[in-house]
Amino acid sequence: MATRAVRAGDVNASFVNYVATASGVDLFTVLREDPATAEIKPALVSAAEALRLFYAEPSTPTAEPLGNGWDMQRQLTQFSFTQDAISNGNLKGTRKRLFQRFHDRTNTRSLLHNNTAAEQLLDRIFHYPLQRDAEISLRRAMRHLNDEELLAELKRMDDSGKLVLSSLAEDDVRVVCSLGIAPRGFEH
Repeated sequence: MATRAVRAGDVNASFVNYVATASGVDLFTVLREDPATAEIKPALVSAAEALRLFYAEPSTPTAEPLGNGWDMQRQLTQFSFTQDAISNGNLKGTRKRLFQRFHDRTNTRSLLHNNTAAEQLLDRIFHYPLQRDAEISLRRAMRHLNDEELLAELKRMDDSGKLVLSSLAEDDVRVVCSLGIAPRGFEH
C-alpha cells in the first residue's frame, strides 16, 4: 500500500480509499480528524476530492508505510458497507436514466402525483444499486415500454426481490486503490 507525505490542502486526511462494486457503485472514503474532538472518523468524499488526494507525480516522494495502514483500509472498506455510504454512491447508468425518466419529464408527474408506492420505489432505486439481472432487463424495458408499463415492471421486480441490492454484502466489492497520508517528517 502506497503512502505519501501530507500536503497543504489535505484537510486533516490520514487515509483515502476507493471501493467499487460489481453493480457499478463507486465509493470514495477518507479517514479525517474531526477538529472539534480530535477523533479520526470515516467520511465520504466526492470523486474529485478523492482524485486530488490520490494525485501524485512520478517525482512525488513516498513516505514510510503507516503502521496501521491495513487497519485504516479495513475500517474504510467496512464503512463503505454502511447504509449512509450506499445511499450516497454514484447515481449513474440505468439507475440514473430511470430516475431522470420519472423525475424530469412532465408526462410522468401525473403518474407519480399522490402515488406514494411509486415514490418509494424510485427512492429505493435512488438509494440502492440495481441487481445485475434487473439492470439488463430494465435497459431493454426502457426502450420498449411506456412509463406506466415500466413502472409496473419496476414494481413487479421489486415485489419479487429482484430489483435492488439492499446491502453491499450482496454485491462483489473490491478495493481499487488506497493511500496512506503520513504526517510531516515521515518522508523518505
